[in-house]
Amino acid sequence: MRGSAIRAGDGLFWAPYGGDVRMPADARDTGYHRRGRHLWLTADREVAYVRTARGVEAWPGVRREVGCD
Repeated sequence: MRGSAIRAGDGLFWAPYGGDVRMPADARDTGYHRRGRHLWLTADREVAYVRTARGVEAWPGVRREVGCD
């Protein structure tokens, strides 16, 4: 998989990346944090939510394993 396919999604991710989203009501703080970023997950774990000082980002999970060429 080439980098451009990763950025474009190409059906690889469960959802699009979101740089400024609302935290879902059912998201729970995992307790993991680093450098002001806190990891939150919903029960389905398809998207990880990262709370920062600027807001919330949505980081989608991958549908299949990703490797480098």
